[in-house]
Amino acid sequence: MQIIFVTGISDYVFEGYSVSAVSYILKPVKEDKLFQCFEKAVENLNNEEPYIIVNEEGSTSKVCLSDICYIESYGHFSFIHTKLKEIKCSTGINQMEKQLNDKRFFRVHRSYIISVPWIVICGLDH
Repeated sequence: MQIIFVTGISDYVFEGYSVSAVSYILKPVKEDKLFQCFEKAVENLNNEEPYIIVNEEGSTSKVCLSDICYIESYGHFSFIHTKLKEIKCSTGINQMEKQLNDKRFFRVHRSYIISVPWIVICGLDH
């Protein structure tokens, strides 16, 4: 999400930085300044790394696809294993597979989805 503040009050310009606003435009708005902000917002969106949104025990969080090592299904829950932590979420593995919709993920078992870039070794005895 990209935020552009358009206001007649300059007192809160520094608060805009706390929410990572693209810009803080003071009224009256100059058309060229507004279009520059739109272009910057679109560029930011195009450069954003793909992610999924997951519900994690009462909170919602964004998980970058490149951080996901594998996903494990257990009962009615999915466990997303990232390079830093394990995230327990109430999304089933079938729904998770649809959400991922990315060529780097492969469902290897009814209970597991793996991230191909994280594979280090592959063999019958591993």
